[in-house]
Amino acid sequence: MKYKKTLLTVIFIILLSITIGCNAEDDVDMPDDSQTEEQPDENNDPKDNNSEEKDSKNKDSEENNEITWKTYNNSRFEFNIKHPEKWPYEESQNGDGITFFKKDDSKDIRIYGSNYMKDISTPYKNADEKNLIKEDIILDTGIEATIIKGETDDKYHYEMVYINNNREYHFISLTSIEYYNKNKYTLDKMVNSFNIDMDNNNGADLTKEKAISIENEYMDRLFPQREADSQKVKDFNSKEELINHISQIANRDLVKTYVNNYYKNQEDGLYIIAKGGPTRIYEDKPYELKKVDNEEYHLVQKTEDQLRGKYTFTVKFSYKNNKWIITDRIFEQRE
Repeated sequence: MKYKKTLLTVIFIILLSITIGCNAEDDVDMPDDSQTEEQPDENNDPKDNNSEEKDSKNKDSEENNEITWKTYNNSRFEFNIKHPEKWPYEESQNGDGITFFKKDDSKDIRIYGSNYMKDISTPYKNADEKNLIKEDIILDTGIEATIIKGETDDKYHYEMVYINNNREYHFISLTSIEYYNKNKYTLDKMVNSFNIDMDNNNGADLTKEKAISIENEYMDRLFPQREADSQKVKDFNSKEELINHISQIANRDLVKTYVNNYYKNQEDGLYIIAKGGPTRIYEDKPYELKKVDNEEYHLVQKTEDQLRGKYTFTVKFSYKNNKWIITDRIFEQRE
């Protein structure tokens, strides 16, 4: 009996061993889903994954290279401009502006203000250099400025000029062509951020002397130099060119009226129409400047002549885009 129990125990152990062995083999032969090789998915191309990784890296790189901007304020000439925070600069001893990278002789980048004196100052002199062009633009701040740019002597000249009342402002960048092309976005953004202190450039700045100066300049621009024998305008080829020139200091619609009245376009250029000149303010006769509000003044002259008799002539000035311009010219007959 004891023998039978022992035999049964041995048989049970053998069967148990066989069962465990079979299960182990089943575990080895059974494929594991986590280890199964996936078939390529047409919508999940490994190349696309690599492209996404590269795009992500490029995006991160662009974000890391974003420029942090800082504003420079000039108290002497009351202007401000944004510049990259990492750009080193030094302020001039007389306080007229700043120079960037002063210790780097390979580039000259600066912004400054100065006093403007009509008939003496030459703010656009660099435009006379060969290969440089001049164009008028409106900055992001609303200021109507002039850009002078182009390649000169293996350098790239990029300059902004702005004249307001009795002041002129310059942003100048003279660098290698390669440097300009690489930093064009930054330089353009700097120029477009330029602004002047509106609180200190309001109606109080328009004096009688300044008003008559703008009036004289308006007349000078309206009647530029002409060829004596043919009355052909020398420096402008069309009405549109002349209108653009005068509109820098006067309302464009007003300018169009005067130019259309006094000029005609021909195939070979622009010609003046022979007729009597328009009414204007004469400095050798009494006139006065009347303040309407902080943004409007009237220059008024009451006089008489043989052609018009007694009359009152009023030139209206308005403060637009950070400067004074002529917005209307009114003739009134008096008894």
